Amino acid sequence: MTISQSKALYKKLKVDERFREKLLAAGTMDDCMEMVSASGFDCSKDEIRTVVEVFALQRNAESTDRFSLWGNRIIG
Repeated sequence: MTISQSKALYKKLKVDERFREKLLAAGTMDDCMEMVSASGFDCSKDEIRTVVEVFALQRNAESTDRFSLWGNRIIG
């Protein structure tokens, strides 16, 4: 995955709520790979995991709500 693809996937996670919710609700990394590939991105499972981790960390930093790596709201 190129840096530009990584940035594009991050942006898609940020602006495309439907894509983000489907990706974060995926049962396995293989399901994530399938969705990401269908959206035109060419990357490994580790690259997807890294982009999702960065997205989750950034979202937590920008919000008063806290979320797990896969987007589940943490209460308490």
